[in-house]
Amino acid sequence: MTSFTMIALLLSVTIAVASANTCIGSGRVVRQFSGRRDELFMPCKYDAVKQRCGKYDVKLTPGNIYMQPKFRMDSLWLAVTDTETGEVWAGRSTNKIAVKYYRGWSTELFNQKGGSMATEDLLVFGTEGNYGFAEAVNGDFRVSFMPWDPENKDFNQASWVFACNAPNFVPSGFAKQVCGGSDPRESAEKRNEMGLNSRIQLIQYNIFTNTDIVQTNSQCANVTRLMTQVCTEEQRKDAVMTCGEMLSSRKHTKCITKYACDPMEAFKDCVEWVCSDYQDDLACERLGEAMDMCRTFKEGNLTAKVEDAKCFRDFLHLEDSTDVTSTPDTTTPNLLPTSAN
Repeated sequence: MTSFTMIALLLSVTIAVASANTCIGSGRVVRQFSGRRDELFMPCKYDAVKQRCGKYDVKLTPGNIYMQPKFRMDSLWLAVTDTETGEVWAGRSTNKIAVKYYRGWSTELFNQKGGSMATEDLLVFGTEGNYGFAEAVNGDFRVSFMPWDPENKDFNQASWVFACNAPNFVPSGFAKQVCGGSDPRESAEKRNEMGLNSRIQLIQYNIFTNTDIVQTNSQCANVTRLMTQVCTEEQRKDAVMTCGEMLSSRKHTKCITKYACDPMEAFKDCVEWVCSDYQDDLACERLGEAMDMCRTFKEGNLTAKVEDAKCFRDFLHLEDSTDVTSTPDTTTPNLLPTSAN
């Protein structure tokens, strides 16, 4: 059975049987506690789970990276506080750590990184199917992790699963955690309240204004600093509405990264430009260079704004009559002649 088939089967079983207490994610998708599916398009860390489960406060923080042309899950942080004793445990796993555990080359799925609790007093490690798992000794919760292993075709997409098995579980809500609450409409209501245009813009806003997360991608850290220390509230909203398409549109992300490695670098330049009230000519120039020879960025009229600013000489964009948001991958057009005449 392929990993894709296993994920699809697990998703269908989870939704039918235990969606109220289970959240599932990969490098680009999260299936919330409510059963709602959200696309992330995010090469940064985010709080998937941040809430009470049984006697524990649990925080689960996946970390994604962009490897053209896909967003992939790369790391998984788990922090647990025993609410009865106040003791804390924190640990980290990655694709490599999980592969080594699954193959029997190591004894722990998560490497402890902090806290006073001993790992064996809190967690039991094991495997089930293509997943390794860490389960609370008392059974309150389980975190499962299927790694991406480029050397094994059965592990071609990393994914994680969080299940709270404690009684009286109540999801804590969307603004606090990407896995959300029990109401699938809550993110739409929050989006409308803030005046944003899409759910992905709300997710981007929440992630880049969350200073509790230590972002290891330097550009993710830079965007968080800009959003929380430089931008006004109106500029924050303007930034995600104007710049978000760089991450949420596969065509645009692929075009930007054809000549660079990290779409977050262009996204950072865009946020920096927006939050200067469009006055930072150097940020605009860097942004124009990243966007050059790409299709029109329609959200927030970004392409038109860069053209009007005239900050990048000979800026060229391609007309595209199709809607580029959340569409399947396509190749960047070849703008060079195939032969000399």
